[in-house]
Amino acid sequence: MADGRALDAWASRRTGGVIERMPAALLPDTPLALATALALRTDWEVPFKGDLMPWHGHDRAGLTRTHDGLDAVAVARVPGGAVTVATVRGTNGLDVLLLLGHAELTPGEVLVAGVDVVSGVLPAVPGSRLPYGLAGPGLRLERLRTLRPEPPALTLSTVEFTLTAGHDLLADAESFGLATAADGTPGHFPGISAAPLGLASGRQSATATFSAEGFRAAAVTLMEAVWLGWEDRPEPQHETTRAYAVFDRPFGFLAVHRETALLLATGWITDPEPFPEDADAYALDVSGDCRPAPGSTPPATGPRRSVQEPLCNSCGGLNLSADAQESPSGCG
Repeated sequence: MADGRALDAWASRRTGGVIERMPAALLPDTPLALATALALRTDWEVPFKGDLMPWHGHDRAGLTRTHDGLDAVAVARVPGGAVTVATVRGTNGLDVLLLLGHAELTPGEVLVAGVDVVSGVLPAVPGSRLPYGLAGPGLRLERLRTLRPEPPALTLSTVEFTLTAGHDLLADAESFGLATAADGTPGHFPGISAAPLGLASGRQSATATFSAEGFRAAAVTLMEAVWLGWEDRPEPQHETTRAYAVFDRPFGFLAVHRETALLLATGWITDPEPFPEDADAYALDVSGDCRPAPGSTPPATGPRRSVQEPLCNSCGGLNLSADAQESPSGCG
């Protein structure tokens, strides 16, 4: 059996350094260890820009973007409410779905609704077919008068988050399909070894980050001009539709392989990254990078929390949450 340092090196190498250690230390008499690694990376097809997002009375590091088309957002109806589903497409076939449900819905109900939308079990009405006004949780459609023809567009506002989680899979062995393998009787792994083997432990470490390139430039304020008292101001001659999807309270996410609809990760966001308190500590340079201004120190990002409770098998994937006090309930 390889020593712990070799196994930690394997985990780090297979995840690009994101996870540096194996989830558990092996016992000296452990004859066999089975390990898997999953690393997900993508860039957004349409990048976000940094913004400030109010979140339960606190300022959080926000992300916003506007792009043509309305169908990157949809609304699914479930018993007890509705769920807004916003799809953020990656450049390599990996999509992240953001899920915001009515306040009456539990985290588990919202996440299961998202899984059912991905699998085609639950229909979702795309943005181009939604009515004007409040069309779903956090979602509003409006008619806008414009000076020139503009296509319908979606403005998506959310938060930046980095989450880590560790799970003891045998704590809910039935949900993960491990109850029989851990029951202490022989004969469960004949294809691996002629000697009797039983499952002694099963643990998982996971991490996920949702961010935007150039986010550290968020302290720069964009001032948009409006018409003020010019007598010759032209009257808008055109009309378009703008959808605004705002994820400013706890929501879920799914990471999905676009072509196969394979669910790769799930999570519930309750405590996103704080907005930098010392906004003047960052100076934007022309490259789009953001670096500390001379004589200043970067603001602290604060602690990152994890949750110990995984979701049930019906959700699939792995569970990540930013707050152990508000972890998802069971999905039954």
